Amino acid sequence: MLKSNKISKELQLIFILLLTMSQSCSSDYIQYPQFKGGNLNLSYQNSEHILLLLPKSNYNADTLAALLIVYDRAYELASEVSGREPDPSPMGMDKLPLAIVPSTCGSGCGRLGRKGIEITEEKFERIYDQFVKDGVYDHLFFYELGRNFWFYEASDVKLKEMDEIRTGFAVFLRDMLLSELKLNAAPINNKPYQKYMEDKKEQWRKMSEAWNHNHHDLENLRKKHFPKPTQFWSMLWWERYKKFGMGSIHKTLQTLQQHPPKSETDWLKRFTQNSR
Repeated sequence: MLKSNKISKELQLIFILLLTMSQSCSSDYIQYPQFKGGNLNLSYQNSEHILLLLPKSNYNADTLAALLIVYDRAYELASEVSGREPDPSPMGMDKLPLAIVPSTCGSGCGRLGRKGIEITEEKFERIYDQFVKDGVYDHLFFYELGRNFWFYEASDVKLKEMDEIRTGFAVFLRDMLLSELKLNAAPINNKPYQKYMEDKKEQWRKMSEAWNHNHHDLENLRKKHFPKPTQFWSMLWWERYKKFGMGSIHKTLQTLQQHPPKSETDWLKRFTQNSR
């Protein structure tokens, strides 16, 4: 009986020790698998649609919550116009992981058609500081969200231009979200965002006047007026959005999901036909 009691007490001590150890391990961290491989232990903050993962820092929780409210609204609007949400992230959760990491593929990186965005620590510090000091929203999250909401590529088609087309869509979705949410956007590429948009619209106006819907001239004209092809593709979307509204964008996206174009010519036809 004494031996049994001794074993029982030893088991109790082991249980208490394990419980103490588990409680001493911080529950404020999540192990995050980076896009480029390897894991990070990151703290987190939840919103309705987003799981913000970031290194321990001096970020104010209330300020982050205010930023995430706007990010949530952008996610909801992107879901509404797309008619669907991105596929779940490899982390196996419903929310979109937004991870602040030491490095990724550029200042930010977004999964194609799946939930998941990474932003570098250096870039996020600027995003946070601009929001706190000037009340403006950096464009990067909204752009990467456009990559998460990309579902319009035929799996059996390998177009060399496809990266330009999908990036142009991400640029457009960013511009549309900023416009619809009436956000005060931070400068982009060292240019005031409003000036950036005005310049794109002016480029489009000049090209359209010279084009007159003559497809044989389009290739040379777009190279002349849009040296960056992604800007050309983003403006095709923008022109439809401004002419016919979000309803037309929603309808176009539904069609594209069911019947993805199989050539650049087919992509152009989607926008040069005067249908809503």
